[in-house]
Amino acid sequence: MLDKLKSTDFTPHLNQKFLIHSGEPVPREAELLEVRELGAAGPNAQRKPFSIILRGPRDRRLPQMIYKVEHEKLGEMPIFLVPVAVDEKGYHYEAVFN
Repeated sequence: MLDKLKSTDFTPHLNQKFLIHSGEPVPREAELLEVRELGAAGPNAQRKPFSIILRGPRDRRLPQMIYKVEHEKLGEMPIFLVPVAVDEKGYHYEAVFN
């Protein structure tokens, strides 16, 4: 499924809530802040590379690893998230799809 996702699958869901299942009893809510194209597709690629940025709560930074991420329209998917920033509202996590 992940190999079929494109940036245009995420763009309609900007500023919407996603759930990150981190092994805690209750999944963490995260907001989709950004969807960014990362250049041209390679000669055998089925899509252009892109990244997404999710902002989760500020109470605890999640380590980089694969998490089950869930959205009401996109469903559940395993995504490798990397913490990349923090602001007054929470931690930012990036996922790169190439």
